[in-house]
Amino acid sequence: MKLLTHLFTCILFLCISNNALSQNKIKPIDTLKNKTAQELYDISTKSPDVSILERAIHKAKKENNLEILIDSYYYMGLRLKDEKKLQYHDSIIALKDQFSNILHPANSYYAKGVYFFNQRNFIKATDYFIKANEYANRNYNQDIIVRTKQSLGLLKKEIGDYEQALILYKENFKYTTSKDTNTLLPIDYLEVVFSIASIYSKLNKYDSVSYYNDFGIKESLRLKNIDKYNDFVLNTAETLFNKGEYNRSLDSLHKVHPYYESSDDQANLSVTYYYLAKNYFRLQEDEKAIQLLEKIDSLFQENNDTRPKVHESYALLISYYKNQNNLEKQIIYQEKIIDLISMLHTNELYLNKKIVYDYDIPVILANNQKNIDSIEAKKKRTTIFAYCLLIIIASILIILFYLNKKRKLYKKRFEELINKKGSALTDIKTTKDEIFLKKSELSIPEEVIAKILSELENFEKEKDYLNSKISISLLAKTIGTNPNYLSKTVNHFKKMSFSQYINMLRIEHSVGSLKSDTIYRKYTLKAIAAEFGFNNTESFSKAFYKETGIKPSYFIKNLEKSDA
Repeated sequence: MKLLTHLFTCILFLCISNNALSQNKIKPIDTLKNKTAQELYDISTKSPDVSILERAIHKAKKENNLEILIDSYYYMGLRLKDEKKLQYHDSIIALKDQFSNILHPANSYYAKGVYFFNQRNFIKATDYFIKANEYANRNYNQDIIVRTKQSLGLLKKEIGDYEQALILYKENFKYTTSKDTNTLLPIDYLEVVFSIASIYSKLNKYDSVSYYNDFGIKESLRLKNIDKYNDFVLNTAETLFNKGEYNRSLDSLHKVHPYYESSDDQANLSVTYYYLAKNYFRLQEDEKAIQLLEKIDSLFQENNDTRPKVHESYALLISYYKNQNNLEKQIIYQEKIIDLISMLHTNELYLNKKIVYDYDIPVILANNQKNIDSIEAKKKRTTIFAYCLLIIIASILIILFYLNKKRKLYKKRFEELINKKGSALTDIKTTKDEIFLKKSELSIPEEVIAKILSELENFEKEKDYLNSKISISLLAKTIGTNPNYLSKTVNHFKKMSFSQYINMLRIEHSVGSLKSDTIYRKYTLKAIAAEFGFNNTESFSKAFYKETGIKPSYFIKNLEKSDA
């Protein structure tokens, strides 16, 4: 009993002690509470915890320390990955009239430009790059000047203003290779070299392209930058293609292809596919080329990036399927190119070159707002573009309607031709009474008319019309009459001119031969024309179309399909 009492007393004592300790528990000391804004900022740059950076911002505001406040805003903007970063750059820009130095607000304008450029909002990107350059020039932030010139040069290149882009790139190259270069990163330096090489390619100055490509490859290896090394090799492949060295171009493309696939660089992968396809077309390997162009379409459907050779790829696909008479595929890619044009209009990159020409003011002075005339001009250009787009779409729809209608008409005519039996000429029978009645009207003796008609019947039966040298004079001489009597007789009794009569006989014979004998279908059009009495392919095709309403190539192609 004493033991139980003692145990209960101990437990009660422990409970009371623990309760007392919990009530007198010492709170952890806030070691950052008394830190200055500068100290908090210094700590935040070494810590991934953004809450410390938020404290630095709060303390800088209390201390009215604009320098630390702006540095903290900028560092926070770098830390965040989504659009929330923009509010911190906007906070810096809002303070530009109270505080600015070599870094700010130029860096914030540039960061916003990069953000909108990556979002493919080229209008906003250009405005911010121009602003960044303006403030960088005021405070001589040469690194930002180089980077904004690169970005503006890229936009100029996109709208085809290659000469102006080259001026910007050359200015950057002069700076990056001078002794004044200090903080510029190697990637920025290599990008400058690459930009010059690519712009010379657009200007078809292949000696200059080769020089900068070789220089860039050497520098990429020296700086151990595998990304730019592959970019220079890809640029070399494009140059080799343009110079007609297709096999060497393919070798270079096969070098970079695995790298871009493994690194998921879809933009450069699209460019690689494009030049592989163009090389294969030149080497008569059309199937490989089409597969690659369709891969570019697939990549575009995934990422909606309009820049890397999408428009050119659709144009090649439409051209190829047009030559193949594949209307269905033509329609598919025509619709896709219309959608692409609409997307380019949305981006406004191709709508208004002024977005880049604002830079061309000597010190990149960008106005704070557009004047009324500029706004009205832009509205007018937008309206004109919209009307042009509607006209293009309407034209395409009309063409598609016409092609579809033509396709149905061709099919109907083909079926009529297949099912047709007999000859429109040989079905015409002439009686002696008709000859007697017409002798006075034609001013030709009755016996002469009868003889001509008899000889013509024999002429058709013996297929003498297949002689390519046959003429009205030669046939009249063979019959034993004069060309005038022969011409009048043919005109009246055959209801056509002599040349029409000969062509009809030849075309009827060619249709029957092509239907019954598959050997003829393996001939070229030139050989078929010669076989049926025509001197050249063009005269045969015209006569065939006039008599049947379809082209001989279409007739032969569909004969093959119907026999398959």
